[in-house]
This record gives sequence, C-alpha cells and structure tokens, in this order.
Amino acid sequence: MALLTESTTVSDSFLFKKMNENAAVTSRVLQAIKSGKVISESDIEEQLIQIRRTRISPLADQVIGAFQRGDIVLIYSETVRVIQSIPFIVANASGKNRAYIFTMSYGTYAVPKRASDKEKVFNIGMKDLYALMEGAYIALEYYKTPQLFSKNIGLMKTCVSVYTSMFLRILNKEYALSLAPVEFNQVSYCIARFFLENVWELNSNEMSHAYAFGTILNGNRMDFIQLQDEWENADVKTMDQLIEFLREHFPRLRSLTIRYFTEYYMNTYRATVVLGLDVLPYFLFIISSSLLGSFIANQPVIYEILKNTKGINYYYNELSKFL
Repeated sequence: MALLTESTTVSDSFLFKKMNENAAVTSRVLQAIKSGKVISESDIEEQLIQIRRTRISPLADQVIGAFQRGDIVLIYSETVRVIQSIPFIVANASGKNRAYIFTMSYGTYAVPKRASDKEKVFNIGMKDLYALMEGAYIALEYYKTPQLFSKNIGLMKTCVSVYTSMFLRILNKEYALSLAPVEFNQVSYCIARFFLENVWELNSNEMSHAYAFGTILNGNRMDFIQLQDEWENADVKTMDQLIEFLREHFPRLRSLTIRYFTEYYMNTYRATVVLGLDVLPYFLFIISSSLLGSFIANQPVIYEILKNTKGINYYYNELSKFL
C-alpha cells in the first residue's frame, strides 16, 4: 500500500514532511488501515438515513455512492492513533485508489452504558461524519482528475479569497498589519500568489499576478510593480519559503517563523485543517465542513470568514459542475 505521490498531494506537502519525519505519520496511517476495524454501512445506518433525508449537500448522493462502492473506507482503531492533522488520506491498495477516513478523533466505538447485549455501537454526529466523507470524496476525485478543479475559475476565485483571509487573520492579530494598509495589501498579494501557484497550481505568472491583485480592495498598482518582480525572482514553492519571503520583505513580520505561524493557525482553526495550507483537497475540506455546520474545524471562526467571501454561495454550484 502506498500513499499517492502526484503533484500537490499530501506526500509532497512541506507541512506533512515536517510531521512525517522518520515516517512517524505514514507508519501509523498504514498500521491503522491494516489493523483497524472497517465501519460498515449497518454501523452508520441511522446517520445515512439522516443525510439522505436532510439533503445536507448537493454532493450527498455521490458521496454515499462512493462509500457503498468501497471507494471511501471508514477506519476505527482502538490501538493506533492517527494525528488529527490527517483526518483522511487517499492511498493505493492493490492498484485501486481509496480514501481512508480515521474516525477515532470524531466518534466512539463502544458498548453503550445501558446496553443489555454488550454489542459495540459506533457513535458519531451526522454532520461530522458527512463532512469527513465529503472531504474524502472530494480528495479522491481530485486525484483522479485534478485539471477539472484547476480549470474552474469561479471556484478558484472563491478559494483564494478564503485562503488569504484565513492567513491574514493570523498575521493581523499578531502583527497588526491593518495599521499599515499598503503593507497589508502587499502581504495579501503574496499569500494569494502562493495559493494560486502552489496550492491551486496555476502555471502562469501573468494570470497569477492578475488574480492575486484582484483579491485586494482599492489597491494601487504602483505599490506592486517592484514586489511582483521580487516575488517572481524568488520562485517561492513551499510554506517555509513563503514565510521566509514575508519575513525578509516586510518589517512588521521580522519575527515570523513557520513553526510559530502553523501553531497559531492550528490553535485558531484546529489541527484538523492545517494541511489545507499547502494541499488543495484539505483546503476544500475546510470550506465544506464549515458550510455543512460540522465542528471538526473551528466552524464559528471559519464561517465568519466564509459569510463575507464573495461567491461563497456558489461554492457547491461550482463543485457540482464536475463532481
């Protein structure tokens, strides 16, 4: 069994590589998949009925279908703990790609206190279960045909706006960037370009510049002429390179480090979403789970950003065009 290794997958993520030093994460992931209990359809029968009845998402039928075909596998292990930063992962087993969800942090598999037959029951909230399943489904579909995602400009504009706002929320709280409007806009531009080029994988400097500038309200193009050249010459590819670029170019961010930022990010939004910083399917999971009302991530904080994002009401419309 091997983790997928195409471009911009979890295996290529700078953050995942830091977590996975000495294969600490992948060994646990594989151990959990091999030895954990596979949650069956009968174990979540009630939740599936609720998902169908409430029509929680336009993708619900596709998600349930993928689960019933065995493309999505729910894993529960009483002995192996997978870190919360890996709520699910796509792996290849016997030539077939499957999405494995690690439910240990979100549900319990135990005998109810008042049960008389001592049979174990899997307990998990319907919204949390569905959010995990939809996130895994989107990841699975992304690895099949990533170009269907990257070609959707409407979805890209929404995502770059959310990504930049989540990133800036951390920096602004710690470094009061909003007190320096030009610097705030320039930092916003850099974050947007990083997302477009390295998470969304937009392969055009001209388009990346245009869409990154488009995320800025009332920006003055003269403030970005030199920065554009410096950014393109720096050839920023990873999260640590982004943090280094910001630290070197903006005086307010001189003390910024990758470790401090990621810890602050996880404390603010929860560890479940940290891989969304440099892996697109995990970032889409942030948006989807929060729109669905799941509290796997810090839904109240993230939803405050989402509700003020232009185009967010069309998020599922855009996904439904190709899923």
